Amino acid sequence: MQTWVANKDLSNQRKLTSGLADSGWAVWKPGGAKLAFDSNRADPDPTDSEAINDIFKMNPDGSALHFISPNPAEGHHPDWESIP
Repeated sequence: MQTWVANKDLSNQRKLTSGLADSGWAVWKPGGAKLAFDSNRADPDPTDSEAINDIFKMNPDGSALHFISPNPAEGHHPDWESIP
């Protein structure tokens, strides 16, 4: 699973994340300046049975990727109310 953006009519589709890690459940920051998403890209052993997902943020073009915090609970998705 990867994170994509597109226009409302689904034109101009762009994939923002790539690689073997899953990166999804993206949410826009109010005003559209950033995206936050859940990813296992920092999992030290993605092949074991313990999935470790964390919260990251980036610019809408995929640049300026930053680790935000460990995902506090299984099934929790990014929420801008708790992201600095």
